[in-house]
Amino acid sequence: MGKLRKKALKKKAATDGGGSAMDTDVPSLAITGGQGSLEGGLFSKLDVDLNALKRQLAGGGGEDDDAKTAITSKSFRGLNIKKKEKMKIKKEFWGKKMDLIKSVHKEEVDRKKRRQTAVVGDMKPLSDALPTLELLMKQGKEVKNP
Repeated sequence: MGKLRKKALKKKAATDGGGSAMDTDVPSLAITGGQGSLEGGLFSKLDVDLNALKRQLAGGGGEDDDAKTAITSKSFRGLNIKKKEKMKIKKEFWGKKMDLIKSVHKEEVDRKKRRQTAVVGDMKPLSDALPTLELLMKQGKEVKNP
């Protein structure tokens, strides 16, 4: 709200003799059970898809990873590091970042190829969840020899 409009509202409220003129713009709070809530229900029309939220939190995107690993000139302040060393460190982190991006992309392509397999589909999650043969044999030997 601009300064002039605010002054005009204050002047009008003073001449009316009533309460504040700003009370009409803000919805009033209805006290119910010791907690305040808006009469219309602030979140009444909010529709949240829990599955979409879980997907976003689980592995939503790589944009956040880029922001976390940024190396700037400010990150070297206070350290007595030569310019060549700084450049080596930056180059090393850039290389790691590129390798990570390539591996994620390759994994995505492989997953799409496995999913397009006509009969079986994607078996990797199933094979990752099942124990290996060596692990089962080791557990069997431990049970036989207490």
